[in-house]
Amino acid sequence: MSEEQKIEALKKVLGEPIGFDISDAALKVKRNLMLVSLVVIVLVLGELKTSSKISIFGVSLDGVTPDKMMLGLAVVLIYSLIHYLWYCFELAGEWSLRVTGARLGFVTGAQWAEEGIDYPADPKQSTLYTWWLQEIKSFAYYKDLIAKVEEHKEEIDKRIEDIVKNNNPGSNGAMASNAITQLKGALEQARSSVSKAESIIANQRINVSLERFDKRFGLVLRSQNLRVLLAEILLPIFMAGYAGLLLATFFELA
Repeated sequence: MSEEQKIEALKKVLGEPIGFDISDAALKVKRNLMLVSLVVIVLVLGELKTSSKISIFGVSLDGVTPDKMMLGLAVVLIYSLIHYLWYCFELAGEWSLRVTGARLGFVTGAQWAEEGIDYPADPKQSTLYTWWLQEIKSFAYYKDLIAKVEEHKEEIDKRIEDIVKNNNPGSNGAMASNAITQLKGALEQARSSVSKAESIIANQRINVSLERFDKRFGLVLRSQNLRVLLAEILLPIFMAGYAGLLLATFFELA
């Protein structure tokens, strides 16, 4: 398989990142923001006036004036807007990371064999960084291999030195041969591990994922982006901004 074919195969496996929906907590903040904005818009445009007595859950409140009520709504509106904008910022950051991940709803035996794919418990956590952390664990094995090679080398040097000194050459020769065999095994493991490391470092997953990250994943479903932009972000912010403008106008006229 050529490098181009490998890249295309990897892109196909990576597919599209998991979901671009806001969290339940952000959804509640968005609803509160839209509700407060709607209340302010209705009160100001409808020129509704508060009564001298207002009852909330059966509790009568005296001395409620339009200024006091609008001030309270302004505080809630500002808090909700800042809170929601913060969630939007985090959502954008999460999306930028998630575009480097793989869309795998569940894992099968065949998927475990896929090269360049990570398998986190939560598919939404699939990113280039998750894959790299998963693969980097194998690098720690190199220290053990190097220690084994050094150990076998010292054993061989010792046995050869004893043979040169004619110190039980038969037994030392057998031990030296055994140490050489073990050294060959350790070197073979080291060679295999180095090959694995090279395959990880040179894996096209890095190039493909970084390309998606840099271009903000140009193949993302446009309809989904448009829905999030209009319904989840712009509409609540527009309503809050319009409500804030009406509040400013109200206090200027009051």
